Amino acid sequence: MLSKTAGKLDFFIANAWLIASYGGAVNAFGRVGTGLYSDKIGRANAYTLNGLVAALFVLATPYIMKTGNIPLLFLAVGIAYWQYGGGLALLPAFTADFYGAKNLGFNYGLVFLGWGLGFLMPLIGGYIKDATGSYDLAFYISATILIIAVILSRFNKRPKWSKA
Repeated sequence: MLSKTAGKLDFFIANAWLIASYGGAVNAFGRVGTGLYSDKIGRANAYTLNGLVAALFVLATPYIMKTGNIPLLFLAVGIAYWQYGGGLALLPAFTADFYGAKNLGFNYGLVFLGWGLGFLMPLIGGYIKDATGSYDLAFYISATILIIAVILSRFNKRPKWSKA
């Protein structure tokens, strides 16, 4: 069994450039594609669509990894990269819609700071794997957080500013 796993790892190590290149391309298309349908269905609806589809695939990722199904893996990775690129297309416009363009640089900087804190997630995932022997719980927690973010975004309304 060990040699079978090692063989799979060798394949992924030798061909990691494929999934990285694919991810970069899908990320770029996700920015443009999400921008296109955001203009048609609205930013909030596009964010909801991207978030829920991404959550579905994040929930499915442990199963996909267990099956070793490469096309499904590429689909899941593609969905993740599309959503990532789509978020980078939506959030600056969403921030301007919400707070106005006057202080967009500062406000989007704060939004992007939160985005940057995502660098902690692989570390937390590693701790979860050390504690449980599997990454599965990390995926389930990530999907739950994503679903909560989508729900909260549906209730979030632009503040009304007083001229007083």
